[in-house]
Amino acid sequence: MSNIKDKRSSILQACIKVFSQKGYHKATIEDIANEAGIGKGTVYLYFSSKKELFEQMIEYSLDRYYSGINEILLKDITIRERLIELAKFHHKYLLQYINLAHTMIGQSSPISSDKIKSMANIKRERLKNLLYKFIDDGIASGDIRSDINKEIAWISIMSTINQYYVDKLNYNKEYSSDIDPVQLADFLMKSIS
Repeated sequence: MSNIKDKRSSILQACIKVFSQKGYHKATIEDIANEAGIGKGTVYLYFSSKKELFEQMIEYSLDRYYSGINEILLKDITIRERLIELAKFHHKYLLQYINLAHTMIGQSSPISSDKIKSMANIKRERLKNLLYKFIDDGIASGDIRSDINKEIAWISIMSTINQYYVDKLNYNKEYSSDIDPVQLADFLMKSIS
């Protein structure tokens, strides 16, 4: 069971790299197999088509994001420390997936935008619930003010973190090591405490 999961994961990670470099339409199953270090036939043991691979890659990417955030928000550390860790994780995630996003923008997708929205909405709802718990923990510890609007707070936290890193990486072309998550976390703490 674990070997099957590992093999699927290896193929999906290869998909991310190949689709990031070539885009959906130019990438081939053979490219993905070569990147994963397996035969083309092995890919078909796990996935029926390139379209299924693409769809599963999106699902896999969203799951990895959710799992990483879940792990951080459940840590037994202060609210501020969790915000720093959250910012670092988002930064790392963006670095891993930003080329894929750039490559896919402007290309026609093999799956419908409704399907992508549906997949993202399920993860968004789970993410919202995680952030609500994080906010409740902060209220209980006295680190977050009790009158805070949780909906505005969770959206503001995630949007601010995302926009900060997107701006730094895409527009300012800053080196990854020059981006300070502590300043961002301190700014967020001031807005929610």
